[in-house]
Amino acid sequence: MRIWRILVLAAAMAMGAPAWGASLVDTLVSELGITEDQAIGGAGALMAYAKQDLGSEDWSQLAELVPEASTLAESADMGGVMGSLGNVLGDGAGMAQVLEQMSALGLDADTISQFAPVVMDYLKQQGGEDLIGTLTKLWSP
Repeated sequence: MRIWRILVLAAAMAMGAPAWGASLVDTLVSELGITEDQAIGGAGALMAYAKQDLGSEDWSQLAELVPEASTLAESADMGGVMGSLGNVLGDGAGMAQVLEQMSALGLDADTISQFAPVVMDYLKQQGGEDLIGTLTKLWSP
């Protein structure tokens, strides 16, 4: 997972995020007391689900606010699995897959329940208030 950390930071820097600023991954590590690998995996699962389910305009706005969003989504490698589950089981299957991915990372239920709210707070700080309602609905279990 260290290589993903390097790729995520490189992508964020290439897309204009200041190297000294707190990235989403840094914020998750700091706020939740988790490892970088857990932060990358959990954020990646959320971003992959968002990329799959959001309209292109909303995804573009999210990717602008979180420069590493696309790299995180790709690191989760969940698109095909989540798309298939969503088609068979309905909308709730995608979030169930996200929660399963987070649990597989060794995150406990309490930490998992705080993950999306920390991401939402980060987005608010980046000016993403317009996305909060949409993402709250999407990321609610």
